[in-house]
Amino acid sequence: PGRMPPGLRAGRADDLPRIADLLNDVGRGRQCAPVWSAKRLAMLSESGLRPEDFLLAERGGDLTGCAALWDQSGRRQAVVRGYAPALGRLRGLANALSPLTGMPRLPAVGDRIPQAAISHLATREEGFEGKPKGGLVALLLAGLRIRAAARGVTTLFLGLPSGDPALATIRKRMRTVELVTRLY
Repeated sequence: PGRMPPGLRAGRADDLPRIADLLNDVGRGRQCAPVWSAKRLAMLSESGLRPEDFLLAERGGDLTGCAALWDQSGRRQAVVRGYAPALGRLRGLANALSPLTGMPRLPAVGDRIPQAAISHLATREEGFEGKPKGGLVALLLAGLRIRAAARGVTTLFLGLPSGDPALATIRKRMRTVELVTRLY
């Protein structure tokens, strides 16, 4: 895969209180954001999210950003049941071109899609190593992509509200497929 960007490290169990504080601080400005505690974050390991699945960015001892790679395949999986006729015929060509296009390979019918969620994304952008706005989000996501590739995960998904400031960074710096939904 690649090398982890400098300035990031894996989380540990003793980081959970600081992660909860960061998530709560950032979440205060977001509609319907959950309230986190170290205990609540630790309980997520039952669903496959362990402290070491978090990537953390720090500056001067302060936690400035976090994001996690949450592989939920132990509880739920997406399996290819079929392709539209045209896509099914072009699957081989699409897979041959995937290294050039940056798009993931299309699994065979019956195969599991190797996917994971990007979760618990929170940053305090101001003053992070002099990087431009959005630089910390891009750094964390680049680190998660490297971790995903090392685990054989080819598809990452992230849900964000339409007004989230991270969206502009993601659209500008990454190859994405956007699915727009409405939550009622």
